[in-house]
Amino acid sequence: MVPQLKYLLPVLFLMRILKFQLQALAVPKGRDVRDRRFIDGERLFQEAKCAVCHSPVLKMAEQFKKLPQLANQTFHAYTDLLLHDMGEGLADNRPDLQAGGRDWRTPSLWGGGLSQKVSGSQLMLHDVCARNYGEAILWYGGEANVSREFFKNMKKRQGESCILFKIYLGG
Repeated sequence: MVPQLKYLLPVLFLMRILKFQLQALAVPKGRDVRDRRFIDGERLFQEAKCAVCHSPVLKMAEQFKKLPQLANQTFHAYTDLLLHDMGEGLADNRPDLQAGGRDWRTPSLWGGGLSQKVSGSQLMLHDVCARNYGEAILWYGGEANVSREFFKNMKKRQGESCILFKIYLGG
């Protein structure tokens, strides 16, 4: 056996275990879903058209060979996993495969409320230019202009409810 290979094999094995664990990781459990602010926030999230891209429901294919246990499962990931034009403010002007310089994939909102606890930071967006959900929304443009403007015109308490809804989704 090549000497370097004897060190590489355990690393490859651990990487396979890690890959499986990440694929099978449980969805972060939402919290305080009966809190009035959560309920109001969910309604405002829908009214602001956030759910157009942050789609509340995804369903797995009827057959999923890599992890059959996930077949036909419904997830509340709050993403459509698609590319969207997010405007000039978030543009990096670097096309990448099918994505133009203003296009970004919709991130899942589940677990977002855990980022401070897990990583020690709440920095958001592809270039970490936002310190919280409110700032992230204000950076939106392009296809998300309508949602940003709706958020900007909310009363303070409404905006707080909308943000709390996002945090409660999985934090």
